[in-house]
Amino acid sequence: MIASPWSAAARVLCAAALATATGWASPARAAASPRYGGTLVVELSEAVLVLDPAKWKAGAEENAASMQIAGAVFDRLITLDRFGRFQPALATEWSHDAGWRRWQFTLRQGVQFSDGSALTSAEAAGALAELLSGKAVVTVAGSHLAVQLSVPEPDLLEQLASGKYFIYRRAADGTMLGTGPFFVAEGPAASGGVGISRYKLSSNERCWAGRPFVDVLEVNLGVPALRQLFDLQLGKADVVDLSPELVRRATRENLRVWASAPVLLYALQVNGEAPGALEPAGKAKARLGEALWLALDRATMANVLLEKQAEPAASFLPQWLSGYAFLFAMDSDVARAKEMSGALFSSPGGTGAQRATAQPLHLRLDGGGDLTKLIAERVARGMTSDTNFRRLAAPTPHGRRRPQGCVWLCGATRQFPSVRSWTPWLRR
Repeated sequence: MIASPWSAAARVLCAAALATATGWASPARAAASPRYGGTLVVELSEAVLVLDPAKWKAGAEENAASMQIAGAVFDRLITLDRFGRFQPALATEWSHDAGWRRWQFTLRQGVQFSDGSALTSAEAAGALAELLSGKAVVTVAGSHLAVQLSVPEPDLLEQLASGKYFIYRRAADGTMLGTGPFFVAEGPAASGGVGISRYKLSSNERCWAGRPFVDVLEVNLGVPALRQLFDLQLGKADVVDLSPELVRRATRENLRVWASAPVLLYALQVNGEAPGALEPAGKAKARLGEALWLALDRATMANVLLEKQAEPAASFLPQWLSGYAFLFAMDSDVARAKEMSGALFSSPGGTGAQRATAQPLHLRLDGGGDLTKLIAERVARGMTSDTNFRRLAAPTPHGRRRPQGCVWLCGATRQFPSVRSWTPWLRR
């Protein structure tokens, strides 16, 4: 596995300040007192923006940019500070019963949407009920919201302080209104490039938390990574979303770079059984997974291919999150991998002709992106040149028919599959 920052979901965008999971960069300027006014230009690699949280797919990496912009338009009931402590936002107080099934929140008074209309308890309850659909019943009593769950939910506050759980109002024409520091003034609009679109967010003078420093937040979507870096250097952008391979270059050129802890996971999944293997199906699959595990040189890929913007991973959760990742070994052993693959596909004393009867393994990509393709190609080359995996075919794009004995390369999300069928690999 390779690990990377929480998909891009760890990226945060609020008011005029941005931080990132993969890497944010901005020009290094002398410190100065903040002043009101101006336009902050942000460029992102993500091509599509969906501002309706109800339409987000759980754990999907493509929601990252949408979540960043939503954080500038909408508010949550509660938030987390940088020390992981809950802080009031639209809710000023909260409590729960002894069984963790009923939670009560007191709404902040005097909050207005960006169009000047007041936030009511019914509207807050409606947004929360839509996002918690099937999990809870939300009721209103004056300025209080009550969330009734069918099962104990001691971690409800963590859920409401992250992800899609924003408070909003959907107008009759489908426009999404929020109480955050900005509102969508224009978008999407074409913006000087193929596949590039622009959103214009204006400051919300009615924001309960105060007016943001900048007047306008201009967000350009679908901007290629290298162009983002050039635009930053030429002064056409103020903040960009760096790809890992450009981080060291940006640092050398005196640009300020912010990055989170590695959390985006790349993993290999063995799908089906090893075609042509001479062992029983279940045993062959397990041995194939173990051989792949031993064949991968995670350290070289993390340090060279990804220029030290990744780290080897032996578990689905990083050490800083789980506390037990150090228990799993991840040293490569090419000699042992050769031995296992040879025993897997040929009988003792078998000839080269007997080996050749095995069907090829196929590497299929689940999740796009140039970086994923680059990693997949390196995996294919490594396993064909360094071991006996000479039956590994070229990477196949997502969407094609899945062949027998398919080895997936996936950019994993928070919905983790069975550990037994996956090979932890790299975290970036």
